[in-house]
Amino acid sequence: MPYVRAPAEAEIGSEIQQLCRDIAAEFGNGMLPFFRALAGRPDIMVHLWGVSRAILLSGLLPANTKRMVGLVVARALRSDYFMNVQIEALRRSGVGDDVINSLLDEQREIAGQDSKTNAILQFAREAGRYSESFRREKTAGLKEAGLSDDEILEVTATVGLFASSCQIERTLGIGAPG
Repeated sequence: MPYVRAPAEAEIGSEIQQLCRDIAAEFGNGMLPFFRALAGRPDIMVHLWGVSRAILLSGLLPANTKRMVGLVVARALRSDYFMNVQIEALRRSGVGDDVINSLLDEQREIAGQDSKTNAILQFAREAGRYSESFRREKTAGLKEAGLSDDEILEVTATVGLFASSCQIERTLGIGAPG
């Protein structure tokens, strides 16, 4: 059972109800429990939604690469909720179970992915697992794989978004059964 109670539909205003519909339209219903848990603080919910959209729905990197980053970070941080959300999003976008299983098995090279994507996924896996000791020099592998400074910024922001979202989810028990 979640550690915090998400407000009931009748307890949230029409603006937040519309935001929930927008989130479902953009990210699917899997993300609703996470954002609904934040509805008691609409200012935080609106801000996190804006940051999520800016990082995940725009930029230089393909959306599926960002979803794969989300999956490997969630796996590293043991967030079943976000693993399931990202698996469903990857499947909806046409990614096969062979790739998903490779990501979950923490394979260093993911079949069918180019060297840039594999470098991004390796970086994300290590950043998720060792975030407290992660430093600038860890981006060397991304540079070697040919990522630009802007792409490295985007990868880092994506890892940070998923790591902080996993922390929120696990602390509040959003994905907890019950």
